[in-house]
Amino acid sequence: VRRSSVEQSNTSILFGDRFILKLFRRQEPGLNPDAEIGQYLAEKTNFDRIPPFAGSIEVDGLTGFDGKIASLAMLQGLVANEGDGWKWTLEDLDRYYETCAPLPFPENLSGELRGPLELSDKPPTQVARDHLGLYLEAGATLGRRTAELHLALGAPTDDPAFAPEALTDMDLQAQLTGIRQHASSVLDVLKERLSHLPDEVVKVAASVLSRRRQILDHFGSLNGDFQRTQRIRIHGDYHLGQVLRVKTDFVILDFEGEPARPLAVRRAKQCPLKDVAGMLRSFGYAAYAGLMNYTARHPEDVTRLEPWAQLWERSAAAEFLHAYRDAAQGADFLPPRQVDFRKLLNVFLLDKVVY
Repeated sequence: VRRSSVEQSNTSILFGDRFILKLFRRQEPGLNPDAEIGQYLAEKTNFDRIPPFAGSIEVDGLTGFDGKIASLAMLQGLVANEGDGWKWTLEDLDRYYETCAPLPFPENLSGELRGPLELSDKPPTQVARDHLGLYLEAGATLGRRTAELHLALGAPTDDPAFAPEALTDMDLQAQLTGIRQHASSVLDVLKERLSHLPDEVVKVAASVLSRRRQILDHFGSLNGDFQRTQRIRIHGDYHLGQVLRVKTDFVILDFEGEPARPLAVRRAKQCPLKDVAGMLRSFGYAAYAGLMNYTARHPEDVTRLEPWAQLWERSAAAEFLHAYRDAAQGADFLPPRQVDFRKLLNVFLLDKVVY
């Protein structure tokens, strides 16, 4: 028995190579979504790309908890893996940049650097297939698994905690208002800290602040003809660090949501495109983290490799999106019209960037 050395918001105890006991240090009234969703998926659905659920510990009667049960701990089976998706991706990117560094970026690929939603409507170019190789397949696999997760969480059920609900105009407006308020507070902090930033990023930060009105207005862009969809339980804090690479597949873990958010928010039903946006942004973070790691050793290659970073990010994201939309096609939780899908996805993408 040993304590995990990974830095996280909970304490994890490993039992050999068989089990992991996660102790929830922050106690709030109500079930922790990590244990709640893990148990639901294991016992009520056919979705098996999660760590095996082995049990949980709850307590009731705590002072100040209004009679609600609180989650103390969850036990899961350990999954043999090749590392989390973030670590595995950065290793792949290091090989990618080493291969691409001596090569000129193809002049005819300017169109390839469009957004991933546009790119997802057609097959990847030969250049992307040649250089991203197996990662295109990995991105597609992750997209399918994400869709299967949402389909499992969006299936009809008698359990009120998981039953899909209509995403009404009022729900959507409330969410947009919350996102807008959060963006406004983040921009306020950026403005306050502007004089403390390093010289090389002050110009970039000032450029962002000059677009304050444009950014905030973006969160009010959904008009009244938006076709209704459903809100369901989602992962809530979805990125490459929340999946494990297992052979040629992925296992999804850590359904706790954003730890700093109140428990009621983390257990709330939401639009699943929030998860999709989280993973798309994670591809972007990985592409540039990998670029910084590589060019720290080869600073002369920064300018030459940046187009290759954009090609990697958008090609991987496009394969993820294509596979997700193909697997989730017709689901009640997705906007049926392309224009609505784009609007809603862009809202969550920008929200993730601001976050």
